[in-house]
Amino acid sequence: MEAQVQESVLRDVLQYCRSYQLKDAYRAFRLLIISKPTLHYSEYRKLLSSDELRPLRELLSRLEIYVDMVKLAEDNEKYYNSSSLGLIVAADKLGKLNY
Repeated sequence: MEAQVQESVLRDVLQYCRSYQLKDAYRAFRLLIISKPTLHYSEYRKLLSSDELRPLRELLSRLEIYVDMVKLAEDNEKYYNSSSLGLIVAADKLGKLNY
C-alpha cells in the first residue's frame, strides 16, 4: 500500500511535469525527496516558493504530500517513519523527529 502511494505521487508529478515541460522542476522535486525526505513545515513552504519548485506548488498542494507527524501521532498515538515513502513530513514542536 505505501509503495503504491509513493508510486502514484511520483507518477502524477512526472506526468504533470511532462505535460507542461517542467524538466527542471521534476529534477528539483526528485532531489528534494531523496536528499531531504523529512522537513519542518516552514522549510517545506519556503522550498515551494523557490524558483525550481514554484511551478509544482499547486499540484503538490492538491496531492497533499505533506504529512504532519505531530498530528499523525496524535491521531494514531505513535509516530510512523514515512521517509521511505518519499513523503515530506514535519518535525515535532521541539524540532526533533520521532520515529
